[in-house]
Amino acid sequence: TSIAETQNPEEMFALKVFGASMEPTISDGDVIIVHRQPTVDSGQIAVLLIENENATVKRVFLDPQGITIRADNPAVFHTTYYSTKEINSLPVICLGRVVSMQREL
Repeated sequence: TSIAETQNPEEMFALKVFGASMEPTISDGDVIIVHRQPTVDSGQIAVLLIENENATVKRVFLDPQGITIRADNPAVFHTTYYSTKEINSLPVICLGRVVSMQREL
């Protein structure tokens, strides 16, 4: 039984990933399963909506003054920090935590 099967299906959604910023963990074309939740623990992979238009999949690192988002492939995406003020004004919204991934062979 996968974690996705043990969750309420209404709390889950799937996304197809485009881009190489999370390689080798998540590759271009992979389908991720996301548990809807407004926050994640530091170090977890999340789907974030930035400025209400660009969804991104990144590792999130929390501190009292804001968050840092980091790719597993730093050659493709530079680590970005958002202050609490920026999180609220842009906004930066956590759509959920990545709990599973599927890859075609």
